Amino acid sequence: MAVCVAMALTALCDITLHDIAVDVLIEKNGSAQLTEVIDLTHNMHDDELIFNIGNKGAITISDFSVSEDGIRVSSNLDEKSNGYDLRWDSGNGGRHKYTLRYKLSNLVKSTFSQQAELKHIFIKAGLDLDHAIITVHHADGLLKDDDDMCVTAGLGATQMADADASKGTVVVESTSLGSNEKLGVRIVYDSDVFTDLEAPKISTDITAEELSSGMMTTTEPEAYSEGWLTKIWDYLLDHLLLSLIGIAALIWAVSFVIRKLIKLVP
Repeated sequence: MAVCVAMALTALCDITLHDIAVDVLIEKNGSAQLTEVIDLTHNMHDDELIFNIGNKGAITISDFSVSEDGIRVSSNLDEKSNGYDLRWDSGNGGRHKYTLRYKLSNLVKSTFSQQAELKHIFIKAGLDLDHAIITVHHADGLLKDDDDMCVTAGLGATQMADADASKGTVVVESTSLGSNEKLGVRIVYDSDVFTDLEAPKISTDITAEELSSGMMTTTEPEAYSEGWLTKIWDYLLDHLLLSLIGIAALIWAVSFVIRKLIKLVP
């Protein structure tokens, strides 16, 4: 059996991606139900396609299923140390629409500013698509009005995408997504929208790429990494008496050395 990654062209198979449509339903507990329709052409026969989703911090994936042109096919969810592999039978060659359904837990996080935030890359870089669209819905009764949320969308670290928000639905669309572009959404919610989210956590396990990105791939809010000067300064402030004694000892030692040097001068 040949195995082909659906998100790239490989030597084993010929895959052309046409369109990806991601539908996201946000639930009251901050999790989400995803329906992802992938329109592609391939030359395989009874082989396996793999859709890789990288490590997303506290997010977990469950309840995975796939249909090809409306017919359910065999699928499997493999959890790895660096993320998940969503696997399914390719069927026969040609152009097909594969509908992937799965659940993302902990997609919406609480923040240190007493708000809630969704910050996620739904379509990663490395693709070359004719069309891509993300639609985010909210469960009935979750939002009172559109003022409960503030929306931004990005194609990468600096490029912004157009986002339309109306009646609790957010739509982000690209008519041509280049191979070096990715499509993500950031939504900041008022503090009273989600009431049962876990308290925010500080994460220092992030990459340089994530630090430089306006749309971080991690969904951990307010993630940062302390430098060594910051750590030293924090230590001195936490141990003020010990710091003063150390500074006094250093001054005495320097003055002692200077006096000795003066005596040596003829």
